[in-house]
Amino acid sequence: PGYYGTRGASIIFKTLISLFIESKMLSLAMTSLQKSLNYLVEVHIPETAIRLIAEDRNISLDEAAK
Repeated sequence: PGYYGTRGASIIFKTLISLFIESKMLSLAMTSLQKSLNYLVEVHIPETAIRLIAEDRNISLDEAAK
C-alpha cells in the first residue's frame, strides 16, 4: 500500500482524477498517446506521493522516492 496506505492512494487518485480527467486538463495528445487514466496512474500518482512524502517528512525528493 505504500507510505499513505490504500486510503491515501485512493484520495490521491480521486483528487487527480478530478483535477486532470474530469476537468479535461489532461488529454491524449499530452500523454504521449498513452490513455489519460493510465498516464495518471503511472506518472502523476507516484509523483504526487513522492512530493507529499518529501513535504511531510521535510526530506529531498530523492530521499522520498526510496
